[in-house]
Amino acid sequence: MRKVTNLTWAVFLFSAITVLSSCKKQTTQDQSAAGSNSETIMKINAWLDQQKSKKQPNKAANVDLLKASVDFSKMQVQKSDGAEQLIVVPINENFKTVKRIDEDLIPNLVLIVNNSGKIRRGNIVLYAPDNGQSRSIAPNTFYDIFNTAAPQNNGKFQFLSVTGWLQYDLTYKNNRIYSAGIVESRENPDAIGQTARTETECYFEYLVTTYYIDGVAVGQTVEYIGRFCYGCDDPYMQGHCPDDGSEGTVSYEYEVAKDVEWTVASNPAPNENNVGEIKSIDRLKGKRVSGEPQGGHFKDLVHLWSICNFCLSSNPYDVWVEDLASKGVTDPQHAFMAIYGDLHYKGINYPLSNTKLWEFQDVF
Repeated sequence: MRKVTNLTWAVFLFSAITVLSSCKKQTTQDQSAAGSNSETIMKINAWLDQQKSKKQPNKAANVDLLKASVDFSKMQVQKSDGAEQLIVVPINENFKTVKRIDEDLIPNLVLIVNNSGKIRRGNIVLYAPDNGQSRSIAPNTFYDIFNTAAPQNNGKFQFLSVTGWLQYDLTYKNNRIYSAGIVESRENPDAIGQTARTETECYFEYLVTTYYIDGVAVGQTVEYIGRFCYGCDDPYMQGHCPDDGSEGTVSYEYEVAKDVEWTVASNPAPNENNVGEIKSIDRLKGKRVSGEPQGGHFKDLVHLWSICNFCLSSNPYDVWVEDLASKGVTDPQHAFMAIYGDLHYKGINYPLSNTKLWEFQDVF
């Protein structure tokens, strides 16, 4: 019979202890994650309850249906800018059936948690994929909508309040914003001049959609979408009845970006055959947010390049040399870019510089 040596026993015991320790550690991690998810779910349900109004029982019922329809087992928690978090929770098919939502739309509950751990906004988001797009939503899509302006998914995203009120929609093509539609309420002309609200005071809602090419607004349409009266309480998803106390003012938030070209300097020695400028091309980044001055704020800007469009390749001694690009966001609604360099042109050196200032409302 083979003897079991002390060394063999030592190896066996060490292996057993290692396995048990690993299992215990994994169990502890799983329990911690489950506890964290449980706290998050409780927070979401409590916040949803706070969105219900006794004056609007139909809308309150929508919130209760939403609570019963979210799939917390597939919840995603993502980091966002400013030490915030994004929580994305899929909504099941039964919700679409009950509320008669187009079966091709993909619904999610999307919430933003601030750096203090409080939910500061939440929306039901209905996604309609572009033709040929996958019916699944890429993991970072909502992060990109709120932080980079370049989501992986193309198509239309409709943002509703958690009670079902349509607020705004965003359409992306080629991973850039194609259009942004904001719901606006306009007073019934017959009600102007009234000193007190009545149950029959009504407003008209319009979807004001701005269209973009490469971040530049190129057109706008105004579409009448419905009417609501003060004191309304309809049960519809994508409906026109505002939430209690909103007075028809929607809440929106999304990232924007735009490449801008501006003149650093003109040709210092122009002639009829050779005029032009030194141009700077910069990418401005911001966020459109309802209720903020000028409709939003700058987040950052990136200098892409500068170019001399009158320095001819046939004359290699005529060159523009950029020395420095300095940028800054002086306050949420103002940003600047300063360009410094030397132009060697027709045997003369020209030290050149210029600064461009932007206001948020002029760019976005």
